[in-house]
Formats: sequence, structure tokens, C-alpha cells
Amino acid sequence: MSNVERTKTQNVQPIAHVLNEDLAQSYDVFNTDQNRGRIFAKGFGQTSRSLVADMGGANGGQGVNFGGWVIVPNQTFDANVKVWGAGGGSRGHDTGNAYAGGGGFSSGLVRFYKDIPYAVMVGQGGDHTTHRHSGTAQRGVHRLAGTFGNGGGGAHHGGNGGGMSGIFFNTFINNGGPGSGHGAVGSTFRGPNRSNALIIAGGGGGQGHHSQGHHGGGGGGGGTTGNNGHNAGGGSQTGGGGNWAYGSQAGYGFHGGHAGDAGDSGGGGGGYYGGAGGAHHSSHHNGGGGGSGHLLDLHATSGYANFWIKQRYPDIVRNGSTSTAPGVYNNHNVYPGYHSDSDWMGAGLGGGSAGQDPGQQTFGRTGLGNYHTGHNGRVVITVADSNVNK
Repeated sequence: MSNVERTKTQNVQPIAHVLNEDLAQSYDVFNTDQNRGRIFAKGFGQTSRSLVADMGGANGGQGVNFGGWVIVPNQTFDANVKVWGAGGGSRGHDTGNAYAGGGGFSSGLVRFYKDIPYAVMVGQGGDHTTHRHSGTAQRGVHRLAGTFGNGGGGAHHGGNGGGMSGIFFNTFINNGGPGSGHGAVGSTFRGPNRSNALIIAGGGGGQGHHSQGHHGGGGGGGGTTGNNGHNAGGGSQTGGGGNWAYGSQAGYGFHGGHAGDAGDSGGGGGGYYGGAGGAHHSSHHNGGGGGSGHLLDLHATSGYANFWIKQRYPDIVRNGSTSTAPGVYNNHNVYPGYHSDSDWMGAGLGGGSAGQDPGQQTFGRTGLGNYHTGHNGRVVITVADSNVNK
């Protein structure tokens, strides 16, 4: 559809209504020449470590740069959707070259059906901890709460796993349900979960606090499969990442595992199945595994919890594509295609210590925030040129 034709359809009715349950906000969106059909674009930058700011304050928190929204279409339309998972958090060390995992990337053509609610999750970047030398016996007290999008909590000096981002069919956001911590999404049918997932990009694993390079690295988010951290498995399409015991938690459906409480390890990334949390053993303080992504058209087959959607609405997701962020070394979510995408805006970068990641300059990290906290995920929805008023 040309811009002239788009103008003809733009002005009578809004194409959809958007609401944010947490902030009690709602607004209409229009398909116009000015926005070139881009009706939704949320997620950018990093989140303040302050809980007050995280809940929607001036620094850009929940409901601003990460969180949950609901889109209710006023007409049926197709849209090109891009989804970046959030990056894991890190804590810089005096030596070592490990970084937190970057978020994964998924894209596809999604059909939005009139009057059916679509929940949109934008994952929160993993937080980082400060040095709090209180003795091994107290380290469990310092385990971080998880991130929005179900990234698992890191321990002591380790970072949280990044939250997943995604779109979910015929549901509203059920914020604050059982999960990994602050803002976690409950695994119930009345909120986003695997039974109503259309498209997901997994969060990156949090970085462990370790001087021996890759031992502390977090795995990149998926993609079909999340990458492993060091001794912490990434999530897949059929199960969560396996853990190394020592107090850590394996990943599971929709949730990254938490780090072991006796060390400085990272949490697992959230995803269709979450990555495992890292564990401390001997001199190893390991990073968490990345969570898996998911696409209804590519992955859902008989036996999958969301297969019913594919059977009833066979064209709801098409042309799906998904990529896993790099693994233990240099695992920032920056590929040339992503970096050149004007919608990217630095979403999903994993945290890494300043001065120890020369690639950050090459990959455009300069000016995108500090090196410790992972970047939030991002979801961009652009109405397709065809199939408007379908």
C-alpha cells in the first residue's frame, strides 16, 4: 500500500488501542504517513537501580523503557514485528574479559485480529551489584531479585539475567505473579506464558564475578536455543538450561534460574525456556545461561502448549526468523544487520566491565550507557503495507 493509500485509511478510526495496566494509562494509535505505520516502539536504554525509578520514574523504568502493554486492534491487520530480548547484567572486575550475555532477536509478520487482546512484554536489562564484602555466610542475602521478563537473580557480585521480550495472544499482562522477583510475569493462563506465545526473544545470562575470563561469562539469549554460560546451560524449545548444582537453579518454563547463593555468579536469562543460573565452586563464579526465543510458525508442533493457536489461526505468524546472541566471549547482541537497523537503538546489549571490552567501541556501545547494567529489550510493531483493513 502506498503512502497515499495509507493516508486514506488512517483518519477515520485508530487502528488499535494500547493500554498499560501497571501505570493505568491508555491511548489510541493510528496508521499514518508520519509514523510510516510504526504503531508501537517500546524499550530503550538502561534501568535505574532505584526501585522507585524502576516503577516508572523519571529515569525510565517499568512502563517507560521496559514492562508490559496490551494492544487491542480496532480492525484486523498484519504487522512486521521485531523483538529484542534484554541483556544480562554484569559487575566489572579488576581483571578478566567476560561479559554478560546479550539478548536474542526474533522477527516475523504477525496478524492482529480485531478485538482480541495481544500482550506485549519488553524485557528489563539485568542489574549489576556493587562490591559488598560481608563474608561468604552473608552472600545469600545479596542475591538480586529477578528482572521483568523473568530473568533469574544473580548473587553477590554477579548480575541478573536479562528478561525476555515477546508478544502473546488473547491475554492481558498479569504482572507480579509467581516468578523470579520484581515484576515477574506469572505462569498462568491469564497472563503471558508458553500456551499463548506468538513470538519471543530470550534474555541474556548475567555475568559472574571472576578474574579468569570466560568462567564468568553469561550466555547469549535465543534464538531457537540460548547459548550456555560457563557450566550453566541455555534454554531450548523443550526444556530449561541445566545447572551445575552448588545452590544454583536450572532454567524452567518461562523463567531463568537464580544463581547459587554461595558465590558471585550470574542469573539465567528469561525465555520460552529460561537459562540456568550460574554456580560458585572452587574459584569458579559462573555466568548464567541465555533463555530461548520462540516463533509460533517455526517451532510450535503437535504437543506444544501453543499449538492450538497455529491450528485455529494458521496465518497468525509468518516469515519468522530468530537469532541467538553470541556465546561466552564477546557476547553482546550486535550483529551488523542489527546494528544498522534503525529500530535497534542499542536494545539487548549485555553488560561488561569498562576498559575490558574494546569491541564495545567497534560495536557502537559508546554513548549507550554505562558498561555494567544490561540494556532493556525492545519491541517494534509496524503495520504492513498490505492487508490493512483486512
